[in-house]
Amino acid sequence: MLQAVRETKKHSTPGEDKISYEMLQHLSKQSLVVLLLMYNKVWRDGVFPEAWRHSVIKPVLKYGKPQEKNSSYRPISLTCVLGKVMEKLVTNRL
Repeated sequence: MLQAVRETKKHSTPGEDKISYEMLQHLSKQSLVVLLLMYNKVWRDGVFPEAWRHSVIKPVLKYGKPQEKNSSYRPISLTCVLGKVMEKLVTNRL
């Protein structure tokens, strides 16, 4: 799990829960053990927390495009960092 946390972007925008990757990278070893226990429970039980499924879509203006046109924006999906770390753990296991 430490590898999954270390491989994340340090300055990525957090989701609605406001937990950032940087916060996870500064957790104590004891806190990381608790987090790993939670991830193992999610994996074992097969129950993905509902909050991890929710995302906030933010429009970001494309460089050099007019603000008045809808096509000038691209969507950015802000999801829960804890869920993204879990996804990374699953990907590494597969």
